[in-house]
Amino acid sequence: MTARSFAHVLGLLVTTAAWRPSRGGARLHEIRMIGDATGYRFEPARLSIARGDSVVFRVVSGQPHTVAFDTTAITAGVAHALDARMSNRIGRLSGPLLLMAGDRYTISFDDLPSGRYPFFCLPHLGLRMTGEIVVQ
Repeated sequence: MTARSFAHVLGLLVTTAAWRPSRGGARLHEIRMIGDATGYRFEPARLSIARGDSVVFRVVSGQPHTVAFDTTAITAGVAHALDARMSNRIGRLSGPLLLMAGDRYTISFDDLPSGRYPFFCLPHLGLRMTGEIVVQ
């Protein structure tokens, strides 16, 4: 198996393992992860969701990318609950390295309190690839 095909299979496993259905009426939102000639960014960079909704982060270009939440901006109890909803972590509040265009990583905000959840892409933090999810 080549490194590229292994990375693709790993990406499929990450996508499958990260998905958790939310309760009835919950919505699935998408944030695209982009790196191109105009810069590295999440689109949208700010997303408002309802409690119980889920967010899928999808790699479009400029990979590798990660989804990591700002540990200094989230209280300890909330951080613990959010961390428990993140599969295949590479660290506290840090999702896996997404290697291929099309890779997805889904996080459920089911039973998490309302508030701000700032996040960033670890490989591109120096390029200000940051965002925020606001749970209503």
